[in-house]
Amino acid sequence: MLGTAQLRLGLLIGLFTLAGCHVMERSKECQHLAQVMNRSAAELAPPLTSNPSADSLNQRAITFKKLGDELKAVELNTPELKKARGALLKQLNVVSVQLKNAALAVGDSKQALEQAEVAQDEFDAERKLERERKRADPPSASATRVTPAPVRVNPAIRLRAQHQRSLRQYTKAKTDIENAQRKIGETMERLQQQCH
Repeated sequence: MLGTAQLRLGLLIGLFTLAGCHVMERSKECQHLAQVMNRSAAELAPPLTSNPSADSLNQRAITFKKLGDELKAVELNTPELKKARGALLKQLNVVSVQLKNAALAVGDSKQALEQAEVAQDEFDAERKLERERKRADPPSASATRVTPAPVRVNPAIRLRAQHQRSLRQYTKAKTDIENAQRKIGETMERLQQQCH
């Protein structure tokens, strides 16, 4: 009888030890995830500025990509933590891709606006020359038929439209980034609850 009691006590202690090991392992995994996320918390938090440069957006995209790579490197065995990490990686990828899209849109927008200004100046200079030529050389009275000058479309109009399209692309990317950052925050809160 004493042998079975000792055996039962030994089994209970073994089960508690195993359960404790699982808790310890999960705690270590949570701690590793938290360390990686805390190192990059400063880059995750700030929203996009109203007038960012393409270079700053590309740098942030690289930062989010690196964070994703660091998270992938954390070894996890707990299914819930693996699932949370997968959700984080998905949103970090969305942010990284959209930051690159935003950088392209900002670059395109700036370039289109600069080209539009140059095109407008050239168009205005050509129209001024044309008006001066007409004043200097009026049509003769004997000419019965005057051929109209071809209608010239201002190229700056197309470039300004391209600028507006780029601004809309930036706005869409910014919205996607903000949504992904919100989801990252929600996932982090769930992860924190799972770890405590």
